[in-house]
Amino acid sequence: MNNDDVVWLASFPRSGNTFLRTILWQCFALRSASIYPDDLGGNKVLESYVGHIEHGPGREKRFPEGAIP
Repeated sequence: MNNDDVVWLASFPRSGNTFLRTILWQCFALRSASIYPDDLGGNKVLESYVGHIEHGPGREKRFPEGAIP
């Protein structure tokens, strides 16, 4: 994967980020990550519902094979 394949979405805090991420996951099966580690407070139920990908070792984010990073 090269950097041209990455899709970035930027917005202001408290402007519906989690809501949009929920729509992307629930309607289009697109998982998402945040630049902030543990941004959903470690709430595993919420992470599952939103389709959240948590940071791995070294702050690396691992998207599923074939996913849009």
